[in-house]
Amino acid sequence: MKGIILDWDDNLKTGLIRGNDDKKYKFSPADWKTKDVSPKAGHEVDFDVNDGSAENVYRLKASTPASDMIDNAKHISSRTIPLVVKIIISLSILLAISIGISIIIDNIEKSKHEQKYEEYQSILHQGDSYFKEGKFDEALSEYYKADSYGVKAEIRNFGIDVRRYEKAYCKLIQNKASECIELLDTEHLKNNEYILRGKCFEKADNLERASRDADLACNAGDCSLKQDLKKRGKYAEDSLNDYLEKRLKGDR
Repeated sequence: MKGIILDWDDNLKTGLIRGNDDKKYKFSPADWKTKDVSPKAGHEVDFDVNDGSAENVYRLKASTPASDMIDNAKHISSRTIPLVVKIIISLSILLAISIGISIIIDNIEKSKHEQKYEEYQSILHQGDSYFKEGKFDEALSEYYKADSYGVKAEIRNFGIDVRRYEKAYCKLIQNKASECIELLDTEHLKNNEYILRGKCFEKADNLERASRDADLACNAGDCSLKQDLKKRGKYAEDSLNDYLEKRLKGDR
C-alpha cells in the first residue's frame, strides 16, 4: 500500500502513516526498511499492513518540490536561451504551481473528510454506549442518525448493514418483529444474526422460519436456539430440509 508519513517522534521512536485508504497506521524503527535515510513527516512510503499496523515501510523516491523547479528554471534561464525554451520553462513553472495548488486543495478535502468520518464514528459510539446500557430506544435513534449522516457526508465504505445486529436487536426488544426480520433479510448472516432472526420469526409466530434459522445456526456450531425451541415445543422438524428442497425446485 502507498501512503505518506504524518508524524515521526524520535523520542518515542514511533510514527504514523496515512495510507491511500485514508486509514492511519502506526510503525516503529523495526518496520523502517530504508536504511540510508531516517523517517520524516512528509515522506511518501510503500508499506504492508499487518493487524492494523504498518510494516516493511520503504520510502519512495521523493518528487521534486515546486519551489525547486522554480529555482532551477530561474538558474538556466538567460538571454542565450531561445524564446521557445523560455516559454517551455514558464509553462513548467505554471504547471508546478498548479500541481502545488491541487495538492493543497486535495489535502484540505481529505482533512474535511476525516473530520466528517470522526463525527460519524462519534454518533455510532454514542449508540453503542446506549446499547450496552440497555437504552435501546436511544441506541436505535443514534444508529439511524449515523445512517443519515453517513449518506449526507458521503462516508466511504458506508453501508446499510452498519450495526445491523444491534438495530435488529432493538427492534426485537420493541416487539417490532417484522422490522427486525427486514433488517436481517439476507442469506449472508453471521451465526448470532441467524439466532436473532430466528427469535424475531418466533415473535412473529412463524415457527417454521424460526426453526430453519435455528438449524442454520446449529450447523454453524451454536445449537442454543434449536435446543430452546425444542424444550418449549416450538421446533418445527425438517424445516431446513424442506427449505432446501424448495430452493432446488426454484421456490423460496
